[in-house]
Amino acid sequence: MINELFQDTYDGHAPEGGAVTPLDEPVRLLMTEYWRSTEQGAKDRPLDKYQALLRFAGQAPLGAGAQPYQDAQFVVQLRNAIAHYRPQDLSADEPDLMEQRLRGKFADNRLMVGSGNSWWPDVCLGWGCARWALEAVTTLTDQVVELVGVRPNYVVHRASGWLGTVPGSPGWAS
Repeated sequence: MINELFQDTYDGHAPEGGAVTPLDEPVRLLMTEYWRSTEQGAKDRPLDKYQALLRFAGQAPLGAGAQPYQDAQFVVQLRNAIAHYRPQDLSADEPDLMEQRLRGKFADNRLMVGSGNSWWPDVCLGWGCARWALEAVTTLTDQVVELVGVRPNYVVHRASGWLGTVPGSPGWAS
């Protein structure tokens, strides 16, 4: 979402009712220059882009040690650990860094409970983790979107019901 907002400003894509249209022209100019100078965001981490947007729009950056930033940061670390996985010798009895950061934030993978495997990655990765990750990044994104007054595509689609009922949400038949 954040990349799309910056790319829209960079491309000058601000049609009537568009996601970045509510932003003042000076904010869009700052976003465009930022996007150009960071090789279209390649030189910055995702959460840094959110902080930059907030600053450009005259808002205070989110507190890095507070919610929802902290959980979103854990999601990025989780994503990086999965995408750049390196096998390691893990003990089921000794918590590693991922377990210390994430355990208790969501339900363990029930398929692995009692397996004797280490918590990370086996017991960690499952429905509970995926749902928590989605909620964590959506909470952060929703907060930033509200603070700067934009209406990105995911907000439009969610409001129209296009995404349907999310498993586990109210109204979902299990």
